[in-house]
Amino acid sequence: MPQVIQWVNPKEGEIIWRYPVDRIEWGAQLIVEEWQAAVFMRDGKVYDVFRAGRHALTTANLPLLTQVLSRLAGFEKSPFTAVVVYVSLKQHQLPFGGRGQTVELAPIQFYGTAWFRVADPALFVTQVVGGQNIYTTEDLQKFLRGYFNELLMAELSKQSIFTIYGNLDQVSFIAKNVLDPNMRRIGLELRNINNIYVIQNAVFNGQHHFAGQAGQHIDGQANGIKQLAVIYRMKQCFLRFRHGKGPVSKETFTRQTKTVHQQTQRRRKRAGMAGLMQHLGEFKPLLG
Repeated sequence: MPQVIQWVNPKEGEIIWRYPVDRIEWGAQLIVEEWQAAVFMRDGKVYDVFRAGRHALTTANLPLLTQVLSRLAGFEKSPFTAVVVYVSLKQHQLPFGGRGQTVELAPIQFYGTAWFRVADPALFVTQVVGGQNIYTTEDLQKFLRGYFNELLMAELSKQSIFTIYGNLDQVSFIAKNVLDPNMRRIGLELRNINNIYVIQNAVFNGQHHFAGQAGQHIDGQANGIKQLAVIYRMKQCFLRFRHGKGPVSKETFTRQTKTVHQQTQRRRKRAGMAGLMQHLGEFKPLLG
């Protein structure tokens, strides 16, 4: 009975799977589903890639690997050694998050969700799987999260805090356009970035954090960028102090707090921002 190579019953969200046997027989049946690609590696180098279908492994459909094996006498009569890596071509989710700073050196926190897919299985396996010696989805997610965070931190460090909070709807668009070419260098396509949350730890009088505390309570299922417009309105009160214009008057703070309260009440049911209201009351005593 011929050897059968197949990725059977993959778990939800799995991106890669390594066939556990490295000894491959000529004539083995390689089964690849519509949403998969099978990549053959030997000595850390990628050779042949198979798409959907049932393939009987012969020297004809393994041309690149055959060139290497042909140096061995009688290679076509004996099993050969190779690593078979299956890659899922579905769209996958990548949670991300980290700390960085704006061009003004203002500290920020960011997090959200990106969607990607493997666009070039051979390049992906070369650069990530083989290059980083990663053969499990868990390890792959850790690598991609770190890679994505570094790219996003670098981009946010070039942006002004007023650009980030003043043009909130453009944050996802800018991030996608900048990050996608870098993702393609490792064989991935960045399909979308949903719900980026950028939270600034705005400091008043060197002691208290305002928007950072409040923003942490935004519900993850809502559009964080639009929600932060509410926090931005409140934050303008405190930016005066940071630019040497003196503290905000109690009347101004009360007026701005009331505006935020009214806007937030309208958003509570659909955005889940009850936590923000809890923190609004903590700000009033800070103005004396």
